[in-house]
Amino acid sequence: MTDPATGQEVDRTYYVNVPDGVQEGAAVIFWFHGFCDDLSKQPFVDVGEENGVITVYPQGMSDYSEAGYYSWNCGDNNKVNSCTTLAEPYCFDSCDAIGMCGSCNWYTCIDDVAFVKAMIAELKDYFKIDETKIYVSGESNGGMFVYYLS
Repeated sequence: MTDPATGQEVDRTYYVNVPDGVQEGAAVIFWFHGFCDDLSKQPFVDVGEENGVITVYPQGMSDYSEAGYYSWNCGDNNKVNSCTTLAEPYCFDSCDAIGMCGSCNWYTCIDDVAFVKAMIAELKDYFKIDETKIYVSGESNGGMFVYYLS
């Protein structure tokens, strides 16, 4: 997909678990992993299996020079009111490309809200999900992204 924030072409990945017998109009739970975690952490698979709920595990971006620094864009890049002078900045490539590096950066500038909208559109088309039954959760950076997404 072309990222609307940076104009870059980015490959996005997510894993979908669809329990046997899922009906049209099923509920969906999205789980957003924490900073440096990845989509292999799937805490709601059992809940989905037991209740006929589709679970979705998106992969954050790792556009930082150190491999494995997966993160979510929480909409706070290049701002200093959310950290202290002790913060160690990480300028992700996507932030550098649009001049959004700052002393408190530690996550990507890729538009993850657009990514979620694209996933929902695909899930709606393919699985006929009920858009009134979409639930989101996450931990750490993923939890911050859920707050921003909401």
